[in-house]
Amino acid sequence: MKITNSCFQDSQIKRSLRYSIYDGTAWAAMVGLTQDYVPAFALALRATVGEVALLSSIPNLVSAIAQLGTPKLVYNLGSRKRLVLIVVFLQATLWAPVLLIPHLVPDHRVWWLITLFTLSTLCGNLANPAWGSWISQLVPQDFRGRYFGFRTQILVLTTLSFTILGGVALKFFSANIFLGFALLFGGAMAARFSSWHFMRKTYEPPLPNKQVKFKLSHFLKEPRFANLRKYMVFAAAINFTVNLAAPFFAVYMLRELGFNYVTYMVVNGCATLGNFLSLSFWGNHADRAGNRRVLMLTSLLIPLVPLLWAINHNLYFLVPVQLLSGFAWAGFNLASANFLYDATAAEERVACISCFNVANGLALSLGAFIGGYLATHLPPLHNSSILTLFVLSGLLRALVAVVMLRFKEVRHIKEIKPGKSTSSKWHIPIKQKLENPILSSVSKLDTFLKDVSLAFGDTYSIKPSNLERSPPCY
Repeated sequence: MKITNSCFQDSQIKRSLRYSIYDGTAWAAMVGLTQDYVPAFALALRATVGEVALLSSIPNLVSAIAQLGTPKLVYNLGSRKRLVLIVVFLQATLWAPVLLIPHLVPDHRVWWLITLFTLSTLCGNLANPAWGSWISQLVPQDFRGRYFGFRTQILVLTTLSFTILGGVALKFFSANIFLGFALLFGGAMAARFSSWHFMRKTYEPPLPNKQVKFKLSHFLKEPRFANLRKYMVFAAAINFTVNLAAPFFAVYMLRELGFNYVTYMVVNGCATLGNFLSLSFWGNHADRAGNRRVLMLTSLLIPLVPLLWAINHNLYFLVPVQLLSGFAWAGFNLASANFLYDATAAEERVACISCFNVANGLALSLGAFIGGYLATHLPPLHNSSILTLFVLSGLLRALVAVVMLRFKEVRHIKEIKPGKSTSSKWHIPIKQKLENPILSSVSKLDTFLKDVSLAFGDTYSIKPSNLERSPPCY
């Protein structure tokens, strides 16, 4: 009976790893149609610089505070999956009133957008801690870098494709721009419902039997959380310095530089492309050298991005800058998520991820709020106060990277000889020759899933791991 149950569970897990990729792909389509185009939509509604700042600040603030209640919601519902399905369904539904704002709302349109986008962001962020705990329990620790690296590569390719599609659609409907935005947000709603469908089919392992009463006061005081606290302070500080400037790149491109939507799409798409091209590299490097090392390397590259933006605004200069940005943020985001999973025990993971997201949400909110003030009050650089803000953001990022990277790697890193794997069960061969990354990623999907399938032999049984939207690429 035990063998039968183990085989059945392994089959569920294999299917769930597939569904997680399908769910993520649909989510990425939503992101591609909205992430860069919600600020553009606000500007089309004649939003001021201050209102653009609030469009970033308020959703992050509300989401940060609300996530303190995620562990209790999971406990009351008795399931992480149940909570995720409820809030994801609501998030998908909320895109309908957003696309109707220009057609049904005569006044205060930007404030309606801020309100609805806040609710949508709130729903998405409420799902994050529960989803993070859920998926991390499905993927073994030594395999996370490669699995999430591959999964994220597919997601980034999808995001890039739909970002391009969104820019082309807005260009095509330039004579009736709000119809173009309606198509984008309608597509985002359909994509999120598709994501919800695949989440319904994904297996949720049982919650850890050990019930832990997690208190914020204990987290702030107990020595066993000291390393995790240092990491959270570092991540929050980086996000604060980034979001001082990040919300205003759209303002700078569309208003001050006068970019059309296709050029705007190209610049943003280059960051996504750089992200995609480097994910396999960072995933394998994180597994081999550790997540802290990746965070250290990428946190030294991230400050360069806004500084380079202040040097030259020529499109041919900005394209390689954005490719560098995507390269750096790909490693940072991947290693950041994996470090958090490694540093938290399974029974405390939902609460720890909630604390992490609260800290980051508050930092992002404060950064956008202060940035909105500074964007109109700093002395101009090349006739633009926003450029001065970019320089300030870059210098503060560098300061954080040098001063605050004081946490330690929590995972044992094995020495790996070239061509050999850390685990024979989870090894995915790395081809020596260079391939077209887009065609290679698509063609390797079936091979990768077969490797995942082979990794779950009858003798393998999943146990709760003892160790288990990101800022924009600017």
